[in-house]
Amino acid sequence: MAKVDLHVHSKYSGRPSEWFLKKIGTNESYSDPETIYASAISSGMDYVAITDHNAIDGALLLREKYGERVIVGVETTTYFPEDGCKVHLLIYGIGRSEFEEIQKLRENIYNLRDYIKARNLAHSIAHATYSVNKKLTIDHLEKLILLFDVFEGINGARSEKGNDIWMSSLKALTPDKIAQLKKKHNIEPFSETPWIKGLTGGSDDHAAMFIGRTYTSTAAVSSADFMEKLKKKETVADGRHNDYKTFAVAPSVAYINGKDSASITTPEAMALLSQISQDMHNRGFTAPAAGAKPDLAINVSAIKNTNTTVYSPGWYWGYPGYYSPGWWGYPGYGYGYPYYPAYVTSYSTGTVLIDMIDLKNPTSDHKVMVRWNALIRGLLTSSHSLDDVLKSVDQAFKQTPAIKTTSK
Repeated sequence: MAKVDLHVHSKYSGRPSEWFLKKIGTNESYSDPETIYASAISSGMDYVAITDHNAIDGALLLREKYGERVIVGVETTTYFPEDGCKVHLLIYGIGRSEFEEIQKLRENIYNLRDYIKARNLAHSIAHATYSVNKKLTIDHLEKLILLFDVFEGINGARSEKGNDIWMSSLKALTPDKIAQLKKKHNIEPFSETPWIKGLTGGSDDHAAMFIGRTYTSTAAVSSADFMEKLKKKETVADGRHNDYKTFAVAPSVAYINGKDSASITTPEAMALLSQISQDMHNRGFTAPAAGAKPDLAINVSAIKNTNTTVYSPGWYWGYPGYYSPGWWGYPGYGYGYPYYPAYVTSYSTGTVLIDMIDLKNPTSDHKVMVRWNALIRGLLTSSHSLDDVLKSVDQAFKQTPAIKTTSK
């Protein structure tokens, strides 16, 4: 079975949909297409798709370099013209000319649907039950069921409960139900068997954290064959849901100076840990129940070292986060990374490093994965106050909207 993560964003993605991200001028994603490609392949994906918001530049760059192994996609924002309700529609296997036509038509979801149908384009409605601009109603969902034949069954950024309820609703459709909806909304269904829906899976990754963890599978021998199976509704959604709920922050900061390291709990260190905890709580994460293991662990390092160049995961004096996997309950485990290399950089004096570690899904080769990290240079000097440090940490979280949980 061939696998593809059919919902991934790169730094070429359009403006973020969240109002607060627009206000501070942050990007939708900072992931480089090459990073996405490497991460997808290392995660076991047979083909690689990029589906940026209203943009295909990143996907075209990969297609030009890697050819048929890359699927050019787009997550198009389209609208119900009667009330302005926004919908995100994934479209695949397109070139520049199709994209330009999609851009012209996307203001009206009915016109866009007719174009997709006429051109026989592979598609999938993304996270259909998520109200992008707070206007989504049951009527809109009923119309979408008539307008399109393929839907995202598992979105890696949504809860398992929400994904399962939507997939069950689609699988429960019957010819009689479609007939009722057609009469109610006066919309011609997409195909001759509109009660049978195709399903896709995608991580909806914006930060190279979960690429390939949610995916679509089918029996296919090429990316073109994969697209044909998608059109024929012969794909399966599989992989993880947004199942991270709890977190724990290390009780101290690892202070590293050259080859020496120590655990510090100064008032400044505790304020740094408190800021990180607050940012996690603001995104819906909670502390685990007494005695329970958290889903995510966060290690924090303060590095007072100049021009330390790191070329591969792992540091010559030991992992910088100080609290090893063994401390978190995984003796004998090492750290793993979503793609290689994780660190290719030079650290300047006064660097804060934050690593978010996945304790929920250790790998079969005895690693706990670092799902996200933030590296903030130039702090911890006499010219910077504690407030500067805390604001920088908060900004790192703001620049990664993918760090969130679903409480239900």
